[in-house]
Amino acid sequence: MKTTEICGAPGVGKTQLCMQLAVDVQIPECFGGVAGEAVFIDTEGSFMVDRVVDLATACIEHLQLIAEKHKGEEHQKALEDFTLDNILSHIYYFRCRDYTELLAQVYLLPDFLSEHSKVRLVIVDGIAFPFRHDL
Repeated sequence: MKTTEICGAPGVGKTQLCMQLAVDVQIPECFGGVAGEAVFIDTEGSFMVDRVVDLATACIEHLQLIAEKHKGEEHQKALEDFTLDNILSHIYYFRCRDYTELLAQVYLLPDFLSEHSKVRLVIVDGIAFPFRHDL
C-alpha cells in the first residue's frame, strides 16, 4: 500500500485530478490499466458527478480509438464492460460532513475493502477540511 498526498492552492485542480484517477484506475488491463475500483471519500462536497461523466466519456472514447488501431478482439471485448454505467458504479462515493463522519468512514474502510476486493484506489479529498471547520 502506498500513500500519496496532493497539495496545492484552492482551485488548482486537486479534486479534478482525484476524479480523473477514480476513472483511470478502472482502465482494463489489456489497455495497460489495473481494472480496479475506487473509493472516493469527500469532505468538502466538491465531487461533481457531471464532471466524472465527462471524464469517463472521454476515457471511453480514447480507449475506443486505441482499440480500433489494435484490431484485437481482446480490446473490443474489454470495452463491452467499460461503459459509463460500469465506471460510475465502481466509484464508491462517501460524503463526510464532519470529522466524526470521516473518522467513522476510515474505521469502516477495512471491512468495506475486504468486501470489495477490486478496489485499487482510496481517495480522501480534503482530509484536513473537517478538522479545520469543526473546531
